[in-house]
Parts: sequence; C-alpha cells; structure tokens
Amino acid sequence: MITLLRKIFIKNYENIDAPKVREAHGTLASALGITINLILILLKITAAILVFSQSGVLSAALLADALNNVSDVATSFVSLFAFKIAGKPADKDHPYGHERVEYIAGLIISTIVLMLGATLLQESITKVIDGTLVDYDLFTLIVLGISILLKIGQGFLYRGFGKVIHSESLKASALDSWSDSLSTLLILISGILAYTLKWNFLDGYMGIVASLFLILSGIKMLKDTASPLIGNPMKKEVVDEILQEVKKNPKILGIHDLLLHDYGPTKQFVSFHAEIDSKMDFLDAHEMIDDLEEKLNKKYNLNVSIHMDPILIGDKETEEIKNEVLNILAKLDSSLRIHDFRIVSSKGHVNVLFDIVLPYECKLSQQEILSLFNSAFANREKRYFFKITFDTPYIEED
Repeated sequence: MITLLRKIFIKNYENIDAPKVREAHGTLASALGITINLILILLKITAAILVFSQSGVLSAALLADALNNVSDVATSFVSLFAFKIAGKPADKDHPYGHERVEYIAGLIISTIVLMLGATLLQESITKVIDGTLVDYDLFTLIVLGISILLKIGQGFLYRGFGKVIHSESLKASALDSWSDSLSTLLILISGILAYTLKWNFLDGYMGIVASLFLILSGIKMLKDTASPLIGNPMKKEVVDEILQEVKKNPKILGIHDLLLHDYGPTKQFVSFHAEIDSKMDFLDAHEMIDDLEEKLNKKYNLNVSIHMDPILIGDKETEEIKNEVLNILAKLDSSLRIHDFRIVSSKGHVNVLFDIVLPYECKLSQQEILSLFNSAFANREKRYFFKITFDTPYIEED
C-alpha cells in the first residue's frame, strides 16, 4: 500500500536521499493524515450530538476522542510545515541545512499528546466524581468501530512512511495513532456495555484508563524525539559495517574515536582516527585516506572525515611500555581500553602519551588512574611523564 501511494504521488520516489523527494514523502503522509482525521472529527462530533440528544449529557470520552483528532490535525500541519522547512537548502545562518526541524516537530507532537492526556484525565476524573451517566446508541458504536480501524490504518501509514525516510516525527505520529485507537477501543467497550447491560456509569472510568495510556505514550514519544536533539550514540550495526569496510584495507591498523554529528536524517557527519604505519609514505597514506572517505561517503550516504594517526611499529621500547600499561589497566578494570599509544624519548625522561576510553559505569576518577601510572613507573632510571586523554564511549552499547 505504501509503495503504491509513493509510486502514484511521488516522482522519483526511490531516491529518498534527495531532499525534495524526502519532502514529498513527508507532505503526502501529512496530507493523508489530515484527511483521515477530518473524517474522524466529523463522525465523532455527530455521534456526540446523538448521545447528547438521547441522554442529555455530553460524553467526556467521545468529546475527548474528537478533541484528540483535532490535535492530530494540528500536529499533521506541524509535520507538514516541518518537512517544508527541512527541505530548504543550507544558508549562511544554517550551514548544515534545516533537517533538525523534523526532530523539533516530533518534540512538539509529543508535547501535544502529553497535554491532551492530562486534559482527558482531568475531565474523566470529574465525570467519575460527579457520577455522570452516559447512554450510547447503535450508530455511535458503529462510528467508534470505524474510527478504530481508520486509526490503526493511519498508524501503519505513518510508520511505513517514517521507516522509508527515517523520520522520527512520522514514527511518533504512528505511535500516537495507535494509542488513539486503543483509547477509542476502551470507549467502544464502555459504550457496548452501556448499550447492552445499561452500565452507563463507565464513561468516566474508561476515559481515565485511556488518558493514562496516552500520557505514558506521550512520555515515550518525548524521549524518542528529544534524544536526537540531545545527541544519540552511533548505532552498533552501522559502526560494525564501517569497521568491516575499513578492515578490508590491510594498511589501516585500527580505528578509534568514531564520532557522529547528526544534523538531520540525511545530514550526518562521521569522523574517526585511522592508525597507519608511521613508515608509510605520507602522500600514499593521504591518497589512501581520501579514497576511503569517498567510498564510505557513497556507500552509507555519510559525510566522512578521517584523521591519520601514525603508529610506530616494531620499536622495542614502545612495545615494552605499552605492554606494562595494558597489564596495569587489566588489573585495574578489564573494561578499560587504550589507543593512540606513543612515546617521545629525550635525554633522561620519556613522555608516554595515549588515550583511555573510560566507560560510563567506571567508578575510578581520571586523577586516580593517572596517579596509579605515575606510582607504577616511579623510581626508575628514566623519569616517565604520563599524558593521558580520557575519551567517552560514543557508540551504542548492547
């Protein structure tokens, strides 16, 4: 279904990395969402009017459900606006483009869902306290059933488009649609019980349950959409693929400091350090790195920048000191890793330079680790000075 819609309405629909094509996907998804929600609003308001004419009471659950659809229309317009802005090219004020607007749109949608959940909770509690009784008719039950099916379909529609173009705001909208369908299902159940068994006191209680589910969904959506703005780690599967590609070149001895800077779904910058033999010709090494950058750029649609780290291979003193350092770290904490190891010797002393990747759960302070090395290498013929850089794991952990 998603593929068919893309074929019909989007030119060059398979080229999702192109900003205009991506914008067209977002626009189509938002337009379809607006259409579905306008239909639902009309149906639910009609049902609410019929319930009022029958029992003389406005159903809190039905009105909240209709209000939910009104907010969905608003959020669809927010998404539509966001995709338009995100599709704009870079300018002097925003040299990395405007794609992060999509993340902001997802944040706005999440906030609206939370506010809606809180409003629904307040209204439902009031109905329970007041002991409000609400009667349902057959037409209302049919409307609620149709609404559930439409909302489930809308959720799959949003998720499908969200997966195709890697849009967090559309994925957030999909979760919102499914939470709406559950909320409507609870209202339908209370309506069926009121229609068949005359349990017309359940409207407020079902509203409470639906609102709590909505609030929990909103909290999750808020977390998922805020994370890219704060800064996510690189996904392990992407890192593994890059590592496998790099390891195909035997002249690259290792990589570290793999970093991701995310300015939007199609505007991601990756940088890392590549270790090479210090004896390798500089121009040859530079050309090799340039070729690797170009290859990774094309294969993964990333802006890759690689820093060369020359490693001294076969130096006895370097290997001996490095082994001592590794033994000390293994006894201290087996999770500690080092890279960029090198020594600079001069008359009477040795500068030992390397980086330590310090896991978040490690309880040792940087000063404690540095003091340990200074103590271990004290009282030797040569004086050893340790210059350690402490790094943070930037890669998603299992």
